[in-house]
Amino acid sequence: MQLLLVPAVIFLVGSLLIPLFKGPARKIYILLIPIAGFINILLIKPGTIVKYKFLDFTIVPLYADKLSLIVGYIFIIIGFFALLYTLHVKENIHHVLAIWYMGTSLGAVFAGDFLTLYVFWELIALSSTALVFLNKKQDARKAAFRYLIMHLIGGLLLLGGIWLNYLDTGSMLISQFKTANPAFILFVIGVGVNTGFVLLHTWLPDTYPRALFTVSVFMSVYTTKTAVYLLARTVPGWDIIAYMGAAMAVFGVTMALMQNNARKLLSYHIISQVGYMVAAIGIGGAVGVDGGIFHLFNHILYKALLFMTIGAVIYSVGKENLHEMGGLWKKMPITTLAAIVASLSISGAPLFNGFASKSLIFEAAHSSDFIYLMLELAAIGTFLSFLKFTYYGFLRPNKKLEAEAKEVPINMTIAMGGVALLCVAIGVYPALITKILPFASTHAFYTGKSIFGMFQLITISVIAFALGSKAIFMPHNRLTLDFDLIYIRIINSLAILPNIFSNLNDWFEAKTEQIPYYLGLTKKPLASITNFFSDTLFVIWVDMWLFRPAGKLNMK
Repeated sequence: MQLLLVPAVIFLVGSLLIPLFKGPARKIYILLIPIAGFINILLIKPGTIVKYKFLDFTIVPLYADKLSLIVGYIFIIIGFFALLYTLHVKENIHHVLAIWYMGTSLGAVFAGDFLTLYVFWELIALSSTALVFLNKKQDARKAAFRYLIMHLIGGLLLLGGIWLNYLDTGSMLISQFKTANPAFILFVIGVGVNTGFVLLHTWLPDTYPRALFTVSVFMSVYTTKTAVYLLARTVPGWDIIAYMGAAMAVFGVTMALMQNNARKLLSYHIISQVGYMVAAIGIGGAVGVDGGIFHLFNHILYKALLFMTIGAVIYSVGKENLHEMGGLWKKMPITTLAAIVASLSISGAPLFNGFASKSLIFEAAHSSDFIYLMLELAAIGTFLSFLKFTYYGFLRPNKKLEAEAKEVPINMTIAMGGVALLCVAIGVYPALITKILPFASTHAFYTGKSIFGMFQLITISVIAFALGSKAIFMPHNRLTLDFDLIYIRIINSLAILPNIFSNLNDWFEAKTEQIPYYLGLTKKPLASITNFFSDTLFVIWVDMWLFRPAGKLNMK
């Protein structure tokens, strides 16, 4: 019965029963799964543990504390809205895989031992890959294969770190790493693949824009944030993690500014915003960890909302490249308003949820001038990105799209409206979340200094956008290069190796054929001698090991 407490069970089992329902009952059942999951998680108190013995290991499928619970809350909340948003999708496989994806992510979050964590970690990769495969286009299939390969490699590195840590500590229970040993290095790199560390990130902007837009909403939530949670659980307070987070924040926003495809822009901003979380967790301490997890909570809301809005545009007019968009605000007012709310939230504008969590992160970052400066630069880039996103995507005139556009189905608009309200509610009253953070850090969010500082960033961003809106930020169809270019060249250069060995083999055979004939005559006597000794030794072996032991047995 204890197993029923494990949040993942409701989702994994519940998803498999979806094909049994038809019509309105199916839609109701799909929404009841996250509702049941949320009721279940509300009944779990911090300190609840479910564990079993398996061979010589202690398996802990449920380890509940304030850290795992807050991540579980937001995973289920956004899962409900994402399912509501996609409720019009008729294919059962879509919702089965989406709910399975949610369940495996919850399984990883509540795992108390590394073995359980690894099983769910790999299931996350498989379920998310299957979701990408729902798009039957060739480029999506290729991206899905690459996505799977990257995550399987990351999983193997994670497994190596887990195994070395077990050899070192003798325990499979999840705990914080204390030293930068080989186990730590493999573990962090393995988690870094899913987190989107710079150099390990290329799968993310390659895959998310190629999935179905309904799938992109789910994928913007679970994989990277499960990895961030694991960093907070195992490696808080490491400087190298903090500097990687700062690099992610700046790199992601820089790449986002160059994008024309809206979903690719949002994908690079996942890297950037996850960078804020990683930096805060790397700084460590109560404020750092709380800031990172608070931003995780808020990011899930506004990022899912951003993918919902661009998904609504794809549904309505079939466009997602910014140079083709615009003119949507009159015919799609709810979608446009949701996009503006989400853009203000991710930009950290006062009265929106991103402002609250970024304030906590900046407080933690004051301990490092370099990291603080990098995050400030990323904040300016974020404002610029979403001025570009909202203006060119929704507000600028486009008579052609204005004639074609229409608001999306009611389930999609309610989902966008609900998430937008949460973004505003948390921004206005951050205590809704701060009191359930792991350390419940107290912080004065709306001080004159914090508001003035944010308005400075907004002013700088607006002026920069106004001056460069046509020359710099005007979207146009172009190819932006990432580290993929380097990887492809390395792989292509390695492809020469088989040819080299083949040529060497051909050369060797040609040279041996040139050996004078009389040397070849030595082959016969040498073969005869070899055969003689071989036959002799074989007879001796047969006599000693077969006949003699058998004779002794017969004598008895």
